[in-house]
Amino acid sequence: MPADDILETFKQSVVEDTGPTMAITFNRSKKAIRELCRIYKNNSGKLSRPPVVYFVSSSGEDEEYEEEAADVGGPLKEFLTLATQTVLSSTDPQLFEGDDDHKLPLHSQQLVLHGYFRMVGEIMAHAIIHGQVWITGLAKPVKEFLSSGCAERASQLVCLEDVADLNVREVLKRMATPTCNEDITSLNSQDMVTNLMGESGVSAAVLTVHNAAQVAYEIMVYQVVHKRMRELEEMRKGLDTLQLSTLLNCHPKVTSLVFPTVDEAAIDADVLLKRVSMDPTTTPSIRINTAYMFLLDYLGKVCKRTEPQEIGIKSVLTFITGSQLMPREIIIQFLPDDSKIFSLPDPGTCTRSLKIPTCHTSYEQFQSAFDATVRVQGQGYGRA
Repeated sequence: MPADDILETFKQSVVEDTGPTMAITFNRSKKAIRELCRIYKNNSGKLSRPPVVYFVSSSGEDEEYEEEAADVGGPLKEFLTLATQTVLSSTDPQLFEGDDDHKLPLHSQQLVLHGYFRMVGEIMAHAIIHGQVWITGLAKPVKEFLSSGCAERASQLVCLEDVADLNVREVLKRMATPTCNEDITSLNSQDMVTNLMGESGVSAAVLTVHNAAQVAYEIMVYQVVHKRMRELEEMRKGLDTLQLSTLLNCHPKVTSLVFPTVDEAAIDADVLLKRVSMDPTTTPSIRINTAYMFLLDYLGKVCKRTEPQEIGIKSVLTFITGSQLMPREIIIQFLPDDSKIFSLPDPGTCTRSLKIPTCHTSYEQFQSAFDATVRVQGQGYGRA
């Protein structure tokens, strides 16, 4: 059975469709990590309920206004995407460190005691089960421990790039490949090496040419896995709120699906265009066919944009679907020809549909209208 079908079957067994919902109100004007703490801490018993999301913003006069959107999928997916991105990138407090595809939970007793890492696990489980929002960027040992709960199996996947501290990484690189006794003597004289060996509890008292590579490996395993064991265990407890770690342990291909690498989560233009289709009820015409070709051309070109000031494909997908991830489908519908009223694209985020204008006579006009709309209205509901 494909991984997404396994996940869907599992979802039906853990989500309580017949009971009350979990109402989530998220204020965009407030600090995102604080809003997530308010929503998730002490609410683990509600995570199996179907979530219903309401976005609000402050007007500047201590008043809040609600973005008008019935949550049949779009607001939920946007919220869960925002939630997972927030915990992975937060700097106050910082919860993760390391490069993309090598991210590790930050070692912090205070964060553990305040329940942050359990909350991270709950957010991940919530996003995966209810929104099919995947978690990108984690180190392989982290993924393995979250699914299996086995530190030994996680340790077998550790690599040098997983070490978050660049200075430690450089020292370990030198330790792993000593070329002569002078290198060993130099390393043994460094306080960092002595401290790393003492902190990691390695078996050797001093480095030698014969044991240096093994000592480097033991330090690396400690730095990546054992040093962060409480943080990892708390994350796994959060996943277990929805029994997700049990599923991941039984079905490794589901683990690969929900914890993709950054490259696996990248938007491939050819794949995306195959998931775009015209509404079958549409009556074709020259204007409709032209607009549809403009859209396909636009999506293909946006996927190739690299300049930071340009509208990127993830912004476009967020505008259309509420999520930066590759959608299963986008159904294209068409606006009337009136250029004064219907010149801008109009997304149906909740239904993954998009109405596009048919009034533009050139690709340049179509691109300009689409870019401008995404730039101004790319986030939020009840858009003006």
